[in-house]
Amino acid sequence: MRRPPRRPRKREQGEELMGTIVSSLVVIAVGAILRFAVTESGWGIELSVVGVVLMIVGAIGLVLGIYFKVRNPYRGTYAR
Repeated sequence: MRRPPRRPRKREQGEELMGTIVSSLVVIAVGAILRFAVTESGWGIELSVVGVVLMIVGAIGLVLGIYFKVRNPYRGTYAR
């Protein structure tokens, strides 16, 4: 008999939110590298423009992640 899938614990939900913030920072870093460090363009694509787009998307994700963390600061913590 198969077990039903388990629901995530509150701690795992809080870790998911931190993963959103960390991944947004990584996207911003990759965008900054493409914008400021890469001087070549390939296949008709300007990598500096791709870098700017990635930095904007990462900033939006970071702001949303921080907003949801501030909106419910106790998310992910519980007493046993």
